Amino acid sequence: MVDETRVRGGPKPKSRAIVRVKTGCKTCRTRKIKCDETKPACRKCILTGRTCDGYGIWDRGKRTRSTAPGLSISIYNTQIGAISQLSDFEKRQFEWFMRRTTIKLTGVFHSGFWHSLVLQMSSTEPAVLHAMLALASAHEIELNGSKADEHRPLDQGIRECNILRHYNKSIALLNTNLSSQNSTSIRVAIASCILFVCAEFVRRRFETGYAHLRSGLKLLEQLPRPSKDADSEVCPPPDALVEALLRLDVQTRLVKTAALQNAKLSAQIPRLDITVLTSFVSLDGARQQLDTILSAVYELQERARRQTPEDNVSHAFELLSAQQRLKNDLNVWLQTFNRVKGSWWTNLSSKEKVAYHLIPIYHTMAQIIVDTTLQPANESIYDKHLRQFESIISLSQSLLTFALPMMVEEMAYGLHPGFNFTADMGIIPPLYFVGLKCRNPYIRRQAIGVLATDEHQEGIWDAPMAAAIASEVMRLEEANFYDDLFSKSCDAASTAPKKCKSGTPVPPILPENCRVRDIQVHLPDGAADDLIMSGKSMRSNGSLESFTRRFNVKDKIWQSGFGWPSSASSQLSPPSNSSKASYSLDIGLDFL
Repeated sequence: MVDETRVRGGPKPKSRAIVRVKTGCKTCRTRKIKCDETKPACRKCILTGRTCDGYGIWDRGKRTRSTAPGLSISIYNTQIGAISQLSDFEKRQFEWFMRRTTIKLTGVFHSGFWHSLVLQMSSTEPAVLHAMLALASAHEIELNGSKADEHRPLDQGIRECNILRHYNKSIALLNTNLSSQNSTSIRVAIASCILFVCAEFVRRRFETGYAHLRSGLKLLEQLPRPSKDADSEVCPPPDALVEALLRLDVQTRLVKTAALQNAKLSAQIPRLDITVLTSFVSLDGARQQLDTILSAVYELQERARRQTPEDNVSHAFELLSAQQRLKNDLNVWLQTFNRVKGSWWTNLSSKEKVAYHLIPIYHTMAQIIVDTTLQPANESIYDKHLRQFESIISLSQSLLTFALPMMVEEMAYGLHPGFNFTADMGIIPPLYFVGLKCRNPYIRRQAIGVLATDEHQEGIWDAPMAAAIASEVMRLEEANFYDDLFSKSCDAASTAPKKCKSGTPVPPILPENCRVRDIQVHLPDGAADDLIMSGKSMRSNGSLESFTRRFNVKDKIWQSGFGWPSSASSQLSPPSNSSKASYSLDIGLDFL
């Protein structure tokens, strides 16, 4: 607005000086704040979870072969910061991580952590760098090692030692840094923890990886809740570091009970904003909002599971109120998604088209969980969701069709499908959910059949193991119940889709007393370890009886088990390897 008291040619009124930021990274200049100008990424961006967009000089000079789509840093200067201290072999591992590991781990959604933040942190934080190199080594072994080192066990042993060496270096640095107990050291530890989790999942040491996840969530409790910028009325974008950790947490909830549940951790989970919920305009926005809903859904499920007859009426009303809010949130999310999704399609990459079909699958699963969660003792309640179970199968089949171009694109960048690992959500959890909770024998077998013919891994989820668990639950429940429905040559416990006898279009309903519940899984912690499943079955008098089954992963044989192993330690520690004298079991973060 023009100042009417001002006279042409007169002195200009005094005003507050405008600070023009001419140096610094692009992100700080956009935010109009002073940048510390740390290379290659400023610490102010890294430590607030923002992506540092650099200084406009990283891409100058001679370019090498470009990285695969989705990686925001096409050329990363290995002569800067902690990276410059690496040996030539370690720099090659860094290159492997940048050009291959980050591409595979991100899955089909964008991740600020994997695409930018972890690379930037590695340049200034040696603990993150060595955790990254441990993951890169593990990933390279799994991708190429099983075949390339089949006749070279010595080379395989050297590679394993290399993983342990970087693992130990990272943890030793973290033990030193965490003595200060400030936000910077905690964020560095969380980033390293995410890398440890993925390294263990890649190595199929699932319980150790899950222990690292619990440690990361404990660290997350100690971070202050993010607040608005002083000069802005808008909340900051999701913290890439927190988002990556919470995505791993949400991913594990179907196969493991909640890692941690308390007010401090809940404070770190973004709150639903109805304005954002009705106005997201991208796949990333849709995913972020659905993640927040899913986290609340699993939290409600845990609260309902812990409910006892002694709980007062007000507690029951709280659960009902929370259930209704989540139903409304899911409906609003779906309305927004259906309204805007049509405008996205023409601009989507092959990877984004897979994500486009994956998001509704999780929405459908969330709807079923919310609708059934307040009756945890009633397994028959799932029968009314037959159409939604069918929808999950149909959407999964469509998704697999769109995944083929993405696989071809990845192969062009040297990523063959021999070992397919992603740290992000995929189709395994929803198909596992259908295999466990849908008692329609046709739909159930379709879900298990897809899992059984899939060899890939999604974080803690291994497709063949998920198929084995769901198949064994199906066998225990059905027994001889569907003998007249399926041909005698069909093995009810087999995971392959069945040919059915004609003349029975609608299968009989599996009785409630045949259904098992409260399935808990202790995953194998290494190639030689067994999978252990426990649950409850119903006696003829209506009481529940606990059971335990043990699965030999190598021989693919189920047997009755006895007892239940104690849970893995939540202390951060490197992978055990008794044959390596250099490794100490005492290494860990003692304050956790």
